[in-house]
This record gives sequence, C-alpha cells and structure tokens, in this order.
Amino acid sequence: MDADRAAPWSPPFLRVAGAATGLGLAGLAAGWFGAGGAVTVAHQTPWMGLAAAAVVLAAAGQGALILAGRQAVRRRREALFAPPGRPAGGVAARPLPPAMRYYHRPDCPLALDKETRPHHPTPTGGGRRPCGVCQP
Repeated sequence: MDADRAAPWSPPFLRVAGAATGLGLAGLAAGWFGAGGAVTVAHQTPWMGLAAAAVVLAAAGQGALILAGRQAVRRRREALFAPPGRPAGGVAARPLPPAMRYYHRPDCPLALDKETRPHHPTPTGGGRRPCGVCQP
C-alpha cells in the first residue's frame, strides 16, 4: 500500500479501539439487564453506574478513531496545500482566460490543469490578486 494512501489507523490501534467499544457495549448490555431484573431503585443504581461507565468507555474508543481520522485528514491536507518553493527567477504563472481573478505559481495545485503563461507580478498584480493557496 502506498504511504500516502495508508489507512489512518494501524491494526493495533484498531484492536484497542475495537476492544474499548466492544467492552463498552457489553457493559451497557450488562447494566441494562442487571437493572431490568432489580425491583428497587437502590438495587438498580449500581447497574446504572456500570452502564454509564460502559458508555464512557465506548465513547472513548469511538472518539479515538474519529480523532485519528481527523489528524490523518489534516496531515494530508497540509501536504497537498503546503506552499511550494518559489519558482526559479521569481516568475509566476497566471491562467490565460481573462475571467480569472488570481495568478498562481506554476506548481500550484489549483492551476495544474489550466493553460498558463509567464507573469511577472507588479505591485497591483495587473488587476489580479495572488492565489491564497500557493501565495506567489
């Protein structure tokens, strides 16, 4: 598997998070059936405490999965939109269509599939603004 296409969760991490979630669900079921068999509130209270702790454990397992996934998305987004090095000679490119409002670096991910021409930015940018992603 490619390094940039790797899953955000390693197998040991998935086992730990899955075990926490499974134990949480089992504890919730035990609390449910334990409290269901008790007649008085005093006998149901320990089972409710078990069920509450089990919900916290299951939520921690699922929360860890979500946080790891969000961190992987953040790392990939930063790698994709990281400002590239300035091109040689300080020459940027801008799209040819006159309707375009921004000029870009030649290696900007937003201008990769667009037809470009050399552009030497002036203080006013020739009526165009610099791209916020590649920041020429």
